[in-house]
Amino acid sequence: MDEHHVYVGYAIKDGKIIIKKDEAEIVKRIFKYAKEGKSANHIARILNNDKVRTFYNAKSWYHPRILQIIRNQDYTGIGIYPKIIQSADFQKANTNIIDKTPKLKIEHPFIGFIKCDSCHCLYYPYKNRYNHSKIEWYCNTRKNKGKRYCSSCVISNDKLENSINNAFKKLIDNPRKIEIHPKIIHYQHSAEIRHLQHSLEDGITNKKDINYLLNIAQMKAQFEYDDSLIENHMLLYQKVYKSLSMMRNRDMLDYKMITEILKEIIIDSTNKRVYIELINDQIIEESINI
Repeated sequence: MDEHHVYVGYAIKDGKIIIKKDEAEIVKRIFKYAKEGKSANHIARILNNDKVRTFYNAKSWYHPRILQIIRNQDYTGIGIYPKIIQSADFQKANTNIIDKTPKLKIEHPFIGFIKCDSCHCLYYPYKNRYNHSKIEWYCNTRKNKGKRYCSSCVISNDKLENSINNAFKKLIDNPRKIEIHPKIIHYQHSAEIRHLQHSLEDGITNKKDINYLLNIAQMKAQFEYDDSLIENHMLLYQKVYKSLSMMRNRDMLDYKMITEILKEIIIDSTNKRVYIELINDQIIEESINI
């Protein structure tokens, strides 16, 4: 951990995290204002008017940065960070600030399913601060701790739903793409396996081919003799197939029905891809315009 990866109020000395007195005073001041019932916007205005130094190359204090500090329980001395704020003061500040904060978090069927590829935390939807009709998804780490702790992007709900809709419509329009069971896939690969076996006998294969053949053999060994697993997977396949078939003649996708056949959705901000895993272990992917 280096100087750029500790919270405001701390520094690194001899490999240990210590309290940086001048910064800690700013943190205490922010908590003091929050305990008094001032809103995050109000606190930011006070700090800017008093020309209090900012951090992480920010030009000024602003509402989200204030909330990140007030909601950061590490300031109470949990984990590896020394205590700057008493637990009772932390609770009071957070109780008071919640009452002053606009209620921007909303409900959505996909809450609990969407995860960040960068830090593996969940995404949550919020109303845009300046336009409440616009919904945006934030990685929980990015939202509460900032870019330094997670490089994920903020995603428009319209763009996210569009990508998910496109991915599912491809399956709905072509049910043959719905995977039945890994064991059946083994049989589909049988010709390729024989080819690799002949190659091995002739000594003309490479390491990649050998690893591929070994993986296929291991998968066959795993599934071939487990009839109960096969039966369960067939039931999951039938549920996926039935749910998608029911949505085929609808103008809009039924998100509640989709969540019943959904395992998780991974957002890869770097490669601008959405990976959707279904209950039958099938993964479908789609690009997303971030």
